[in-house]
Order: sequence, then C-alpha cells, then structure tokens
Amino acid sequence: MRKITSLLILGASLAGLSACSGAKEKLGLVKDAPDEFAVIRRAPLVVPPELARLPVPQPGAPRPQEKSAQELAAEAVFGENVPQSVEDDIAENNLFADVPRDNVNSASQPTAAESALIEAAGAQSASSDIRQVVNEENEDTAYEEQAVIDKIFDRKIEAEGSVLNPTEEAARIRQQVPEARVIVPGEMSAPETAE
Repeated sequence: MRKITSLLILGASLAGLSACSGAKEKLGLVKDAPDEFAVIRRAPLVVPPELARLPVPQPGAPRPQEKSAQELAAEAVFGENVPQSVEDDIAENNLFADVPRDNVNSASQPTAAESALIEAAGAQSASSDIRQVVNEENEDTAYEEQAVIDKIFDRKIEAEGSVLNPTEEAARIRQQVPEARVIVPGEMSAPETAE
C-alpha cells in the first residue's frame, strides 16, 4: 500500500512538473524575440567567376541582384513564375509606383465608387440617435461586467477620470499663463451637471 501511495505521489508530482514547462509560455513570461535574419530579405551573395569583370560600384544605386518592390509584389501575387505580360506592364507603366500627394483626389464630392459603397452600406438609412443607442448598449455591458458584490449592493461603476468644462478650463489656463504660474491640475473646473 505504501508503494502504491508513493508511486501515485511521484506520478502526480511528475505530471505537475511537466505542466510547469509550458506555464511560463502561457503566462507570457518567455521572451520570443523576432528572428533578426528573417526580417529583411536580401539576395544571397554570389562570388563572380572573374573579379576583373565586376562593375564599378555606384553609391546609392540599387543592388543589381535584388528584385524591386514591384517585382516582389508581383511574385507574391503570382508565385515564382510571374507571367511575362505582368513583368512587361511593371517595366513599361511603372506599376505599384507611389502616387504623389499632388495627384490625390481631394474633391469634396465623393466619387462614383465611394457613392456606391456608401449606398451599399446603407449610410442614408442610418438612425440619427445612434449615439444614444450605443450608450444604452454599453450600460448593459457595463452592468454585466460588474463584480457580483457590486451588483448585490447596487453600486454603480463610476467613470474613470474627470470631465472638464472646456470653456472654463481654457479661461483658467489663459489666466495662469500670463502670470507665469505653473498650471496646477488640482484646480480644474468641472462642468455643472443637472442630476
């Protein structure tokens, strides 16, 4: 009987210790550093057969053995075998090039595509009292997340922080700045609320 008990204790302790190895990982105590060699992809270095035929280095020029961002993007979409027509389009039309900020459409009216998207999303039929609806839904969620003891004693969750009256606060800051006083956060003016 004593042997069985000691074997059970030994087995339980081994099972408990085996669970400890993954506990640090589950608790987030183990640092998983990114692989610094996998962050930037570079073409492998190649030693040419004749060093005399190497081109003259040009500072700032792109590396000849590396693919451009456009070629890498096409390769990511099409795989290793990018169709020749796509490569020709990239070379001729400079596809995937950055759009200059001057040419960005900044019209106040939405484009046809934007209008279609807004219509498909049903933005015209959106209710005007959506803010009140969201606030009511959040109150229900806040009550569900409340601790059991707070629900029993019907305690309300107080909002964190304090609400400021922006006009009075701006006046208070303007008054303290010319006087070269340090702005003290304890003297903030709270708005008057009707309860």
